[in-house]
Amino acid sequence: MTKKQKMQPILNLMYSVIGLVFFNGIIQFVLYPYLNRQLGEESFGIVLTLLSLIAIVSGSFGTATNNARMVNVLEKETKNGDYNTILLILNAVGFAVVTIFLVVAKVFDWTNVIFINLLMFITTFRYYADVEYRKKLKYFSFMIYYVLIGIGYVIGRFLYMVLPIWQVSMLIGEALALLFVLVKGDIFKKFFQCSAHRNRVWRITCSLFIGELIANLILHSDRLLLFYLMDGNAVTVFYAASLVGKLAALVTVPLTGVIMGYLARFQGEFPKKYILIYLTGIFVMGALGFVVCYLISPFFIEKLYPNVYDEAMKILLFAILSQIVFFCSNLLNILILKFYKSIVQLIFSLVYLAIFVVSCILGIHYAGLLGFSIGAFIGTSVRILLLTVFLFLPVSRLKVPQNPDLAQIENTGV
Repeated sequence: MTKKQKMQPILNLMYSVIGLVFFNGIIQFVLYPYLNRQLGEESFGIVLTLLSLIAIVSGSFGTATNNARMVNVLEKETKNGDYNTILLILNAVGFAVVTIFLVVAKVFDWTNVIFINLLMFITTFRYYADVEYRKKLKYFSFMIYYVLIGIGYVIGRFLYMVLPIWQVSMLIGEALALLFVLVKGDIFKKFFQCSAHRNRVWRITCSLFIGELIANLILHSDRLLLFYLMDGNAVTVFYAASLVGKLAALVTVPLTGVIMGYLARFQGEFPKKYILIYLTGIFVMGALGFVVCYLISPFFIEKLYPNVYDEAMKILLFAILSQIVFFCSNLLNILILKFYKSIVQLIFSLVYLAIFVVSCILGIHYAGLLGFSIGAFIGTSVRILLLTVFLFLPVSRLKVPQNPDLAQIENTGV
């Protein structure tokens, strides 16, 4: 390998980190604090819950289709329409899910129905569209893609002053990213043209969707549980307390993508000594991340969310711990995603989701929001413990699965 080739993985990681940190930084430091000031903690908590719903629906649909294209061994023989048509079908399902949730959550009005569904529709395609750059390992363009979303959010933040509909503040960024792919990419050309492998693509996408849905439910279950069992204010407080932990954990998103991109080229068995090295690196990074997050969180909470500062400080320790442990477990979970059939990942996800929900519900029952934070930490700790034990079992062999086109690639965000 040339020196440039050896440096490419580092450059790819750097581009991914810059793009995703810029995008999420705009959300956390520009858009969300502004909406919190304008709406108040109760209404902002409802907005966060609705955004979690969009992330669950759009993230599951869009990422499943994205990954279906990434891992499909017949990808070169498929057409854009194979993926675009199923996205349209899935979006139709999403409309029904979002509308029903608005009714059940008692936040139904026609403005919400129209603009939340529009945001969900565009966001689904945005989750899918970065496959244009991932499958070609064009991570510089990947960075530009997410920078454009962030710039659009800044524009949307000022547009909110004129048109006070919070969904509009995010629509600009999502649309800018899709416009970039439309102009510079290929995946939306001949939009409806399908191949003879269309049914296979749909089967793979639906298989991946189950895993993505569970992963996104896990990622956003804190807001849904708090909103349903407590109120919008509790959602805002926990969000503020865990904010810096979520931001620090953002590095796992591009890191996961890059690791999976290069593991996709790995053949054969993965030695157990490499697992130990990998695990050690994860725990060292997690420990350092926790210390930094715990020290700087009070400053950021006071500046960005002063209206919930006192409440957030009461749960800060466990709120940050739960986030750091969760994202460390995502890094460890990469080995399960790569080397085992999807049923293994599905079992782990279901077990973790059940443990997490039960521990959080019990926590709320006995100690309110603090109990929820402790329950979240317990749930994530059990997840990483189970993954570690499984990977070191004598019967556990890390090798390429028999059906690599059904492997899953986990994608996280905040």
